[in-house]
Amino acid sequence: MRGFSLICSLAKANAADMLTVQPPGNGPYVLGGHSYGGAVAVEIALLLESWGHEVGLVLVSSPFCLCTYSKELDALIIMTDLSV
Repeated sequence: MRGFSLICSLAKANAADMLTVQPPGNGPYVLGGHSYGGAVAVEIALLLESWGHEVGLVLVSSPFCLCTYSKELDALIIMTDLSV
């Protein structure tokens, strides 16, 4: 569970930072991440949506885990493996 709590902590801090750069109401938000960062990007998207913000797209390359968030997330998630 330690890894998951770290992802949640990173996501919460990054989501708050994003809202200072792109204020609420200026969405939809587009997120992306590579490997571990992809899991963080998906968690950021979940947080933003839970806070009432629109997320339009989440791009994840070479995900380190293939977790399925699609049922929980309204945004489109595109996963690709760039290591080939």
